[in-house]
Amino acid sequence: MADIQVTYLRDVLPVDSADEVPNVVPRTLDIRGPNFRNVVKVEINEEEVPSFVVVAKNRMLVQVPESQEKELIRTLAVMSSDFTKTKSSQVKFEFTNNPQKVDGLKKLIQVFLLYLLRSPGTDAWYPKSGGGVQKLIGAHFSRSNAGGVSAAFTTAVSRVRTQVISLQASNTRLAASEKLGSVTVLSAIFNAQQTALLARVELISQSGQRAIVGLEL
Repeated sequence: MADIQVTYLRDVLPVDSADEVPNVVPRTLDIRGPNFRNVVKVEINEEEVPSFVVVAKNRMLVQVPESQEKELIRTLAVMSSDFTKTKSSQVKFEFTNNPQKVDGLKKLIQVFLLYLLRSPGTDAWYPKSGGGVQKLIGAHFSRSNAGGVSAAFTTAVSRVRTQVISLQASNTRLAASEKLGSVTVLSAIFNAQQTALLARVELISQSGQRAIVGLEL
């Protein structure tokens, strides 16, 4: 399953301004920024917009979702298909009608994340594998125990690092860019308002390639 792409890495692009387009129905925003050439998705108030048009490198028109027509614009995320492996990168889990194969660094990231989310005992061949991160975080979940939630995540990452390196060691078919070298938890902060763990993890392959991905659990 790890050879078929189910994780999609996106960069959240910087936005300089977002203004209402007057006298236009449906409600539309005129958004300006440094570079919108590779935009694949736009979210307003965490909801995907129905349509957008890139009219110039630094300008795009975005239709506000119908459910947000009369709402205050609280959040705006413009996402690019151009993954730059920086702190602005986010990971999304999606199943598409046209699945593609994944390789290289992206395959490594996907394998690691799938193992991180897998619950131990669900793989018949490797019953002890998996970080069980969602269940682990749930066991420590408490608005007053933010430190416990973050510590549980860090422990799961460390355990999965050992598992993935061990499982990949004897696989001679994998390229060095697909093999895990090291993992570092850059941040793991429990947001009490969102009741979610916001984390950033750096992965380095055995070929030296580096990626930073953001997770919301």
